[in-house]
Amino acid sequence: MLGGQSNGPNSVRADKGIECLVSAGEGIREVQGRSSRAMRDVKHQDLIAERKKSAAYRQEIEELRAKVANLASINEVLLDENRVLKTKLSDRKVVDLDSRKPNG
Repeated sequence: MLGGQSNGPNSVRADKGIECLVSAGEGIREVQGRSSRAMRDVKHQDLIAERKKSAAYRQEIEELRAKVANLASINEVLLDENRVLKTKLSDRKVVDLDSRKPNG
């Protein structure tokens, strides 16, 4: 029955015709080596594989963001040290003491 309606014997024939077409289509796909179930299973396995890849990429992104944050922190410290050193170099009152041990 199409659409849940019954139109007598013609509707029964139409339903059987549709079932026959579906079965024929499935038979053709099976002969070609791609039944609906096999195709569905392959797509499901592909989906699972893609989800695993996606999870791995999300993990990698999280790790890389942590590294970027760490490097940004180090960079800020180095920039601050550079500002201090440049200020000392430009000030005539600051004298650099040689901290190396004398030879001998």
